[in-house]
Amino acid sequence: FGGLDAGLNGAPVLSFRGSVGNPNYGDFGDDARVTWWPSGTLAHRGLLRSYQSLQPQAFTLARQLVASAPGLPLYITGQI
Repeated sequence: FGGLDAGLNGAPVLSFRGSVGNPNYGDFGDDARVTWWPSGTLAHRGLLRSYQSLQPQAFTLARQLVASAPGLPLYITGQI
């Protein structure tokens, strides 16, 4: 979900939904740590897999939100 928040002076907000039982169950059980970023950042493999499945849509929406509110910060929030 993305939108502009009047409480944040019209700043854009990108929000991620929480997990949904069966579709995410396998990802939560896969908590092996893997290297994700060239800097050596570690991530849980299942969470990373879930993130990567929605990354293209999230980046597209983030770009649209930033363009809709020039000069304002983009807030990102959510839960797993």
